[in-house]
Amino acid sequence: MTKQEMRKEFLARRAKLTAEERVAASREIAKRVLSLSAVIRAKTVMCYVSFREEVETKELIEALLSLGKTVCVPLCNAKTLKMTAHRIEDFSELCAGAYGILEPKGCPEVAKDSIDCILVPGAAFGRNFHRIGYGKGYYDRFLSSAKTAVTVGLCYEETLAEVVPYEATDVPLSFIVTEREVLSK
Repeated sequence: MTKQEMRKEFLARRAKLTAEERVAASREIAKRVLSLSAVIRAKTVMCYVSFREEVETKELIEALLSLGKTVCVPLCNAKTLKMTAHRIEDFSELCAGAYGILEPKGCPEVAKDSIDCILVPGAAFGRNFHRIGYGKGYYDRFLSSAKTAVTVGLCYEETLAEVVPYEATDVPLSFIVTEREVLSK
């Protein structure tokens, strides 16, 4: 199966989950993420802001902030296809940006080398620690130059495959967390 076919199939699987199933799974995933030693030790955590049927991150971001972590979220430039990380202290600092996703406005940029842990979204994840994103390459470009950060993919069990296809430019993850398990490389 090609990346494009797998992306389409796994997004359809994710869309079939009920809102209740997604909320329950997201809460369990958040508990598992917050118990990871890499997250516990991290001073600065970058987390995507969930969109559509992605693993919900609002409660997770709020929990990270309440633990005193420096939290940053992505800002995507649709013209350059570059992504930067920006510190937030509250959800009120976010507004709809590229692709309709909530993004930080007027928040300070955080240097990649100061980020300890990055929580990563995706359409599909594989037990081979690779992921299939949404096709624009934002995260792979960002992760390839954020080499010191531990990377954690958040996914529903339904979107976890044995193997996902990948290319040389795709950056493998350190961990994958589902509502049922934590995979570590």
